[in-house]
Amino acid sequence: MTARELVREWFEMCRTGEEARLDELATDMFVAHGPGGTADRAGFLVWLRWYPRAFTDRHTAVEDVVESGDRVVVRYTTRSTYRGGFLDLPAHDQPVRETGIIILRVDGDRVAETWFAANDLEVAQQLGGRITPGPAVGRRVGLRVGVHVRAARCALPWSRPDSSWRAPAGPTRWSSAR
Repeated sequence: MTARELVREWFEMCRTGEEARLDELATDMFVAHGPGGTADRAGFLVWLRWYPRAFTDRHTAVEDVVESGDRVVVRYTTRSTYRGGFLDLPAHDQPVRETGIIILRVDGDRVAETWFAANDLEVAQQLGGRITPGPAVGRRVGLRVGVHVRAARCALPWSRPDSSWRAPAGPTRWSSAR
């Protein structure tokens, strides 16, 4: 499988949430790094169950694929419909545009590790979240943008035990403009 084919299959798995595909596309020791921290296969499966339900009707355009050794860097744009479950922001079937970069470390023809960075703040703003200054927490500066978030950390649910994850209540809060 070429790098472009692997990327296409990876994005298709993320679109459908088809868990069995992870066994075909990822190594047994797969690790994912992202805004919520680091997750193993089980943690990534939590995210894979959540994402296709929160953002439906997804169409992804792969803008760039760059290969270097065992790494494949992908820049993408995804357009979808928000159905709820992202940072407790209310769903009104809003169209959403997400951009991001994912780096895959490939072992043979399977993904061994990913590093993911997307425009979660911009997505939150598209959904009605607004930034207001929050209190300093320890050495971190807090933000308020729509839902409960601890000390400016925007965590995805992949390290949570179930798909009904909600960001913990903490010293910082998001506020919805709606």
